[in-house]
Amino acid sequence: MGTLSYRILCRLRFRHDYFLNSGTTRFEEMGEEDRRRQLDAFDWRTYWDIKPTPATKKKLARHQVLIKSYGDSLLLLARNEPNQPQESFVPIPAGLFFTFYIFYKDSQFEQYTDMPFMEEECMLFSNRLPEEPSFAHVPPLPLSEEDFILGDFIVDREELLALLEEEGESLPGNGKGILQLYMEGGSGDWNIMNSNGTLKVNPTVFWLKCNNRQTYWRYLRTREALQLETLQPKPLTKSGFVEINPIEDFGQEQGSFEGWHFPNPSIRHLKRDSDRLISEIHL
Repeated sequence: MGTLSYRILCRLRFRHDYFLNSGTTRFEEMGEEDRRRQLDAFDWRTYWDIKPTPATKKKLARHQVLIKSYGDSLLLLARNEPNQPQESFVPIPAGLFFTFYIFYKDSQFEQYTDMPFMEEECMLFSNRLPEEPSFAHVPPLPLSEEDFILGDFIVDREELLALLEEEGESLPGNGKGILQLYMEGGSGDWNIMNSNGTLKVNPTVFWLKCNNRQTYWRYLRTREALQLETLQPKPLTKSGFVEINPIEDFGQEQGSFEGWHFPNPSIRHLKRDSDRLISEIHL
């Protein structure tokens, strides 16, 4: 039996600045070696789990499309004709689409991600958006690493459930959103297949890049009834350290805090104070 041949149908690349930035140094500002080190340690599967719906599992099997997952990306690969690499082994119609559930692997995801906290909402990512007015604010999947996924991708949960019901699908109770990939996207750049039904020489790449959350840091010293709060929000990052300067960050005299150590906050100690998000640190 000959070796089966597959070609990349499309690629999703993941980035999250909570993991990739180091303190106040952004990933993009780092030297090549530091960027490589941060990216090698990064794995989107620590915070999300993306799984095909039951109907999509059948579609993937029927059209002999595989899913391959890596620390920084997720690939769909279509079986192709060995001697005609742009021809899929099983014809892939332009109207075909795949739907995937998004689950949280990390329950603290919204704590460190620059996004609204979801209560009765879900995320919707797609390269071709529904025509219903309730989804008019949602942009298509980003094609550039420069674009972050922010609040625009959040929709009402009931509206999303109604959309899925029309497609004969549902959303598990712990589902946080869906990812839909259409072979024919909303416009040419978002297409996964060529207009003539062949596989692309340069597969479409979609980006799911999250920004890290910034909060005001409030330092508390109960025994002295002391409370200090940064004048500006500070970034939350997994690696690195954000130095606190009492003069610049609190508007206080440096000498008053000689020898003091100001640790960075945990992502777990977050609270809302009016329209601000506060990270509390007990000294």
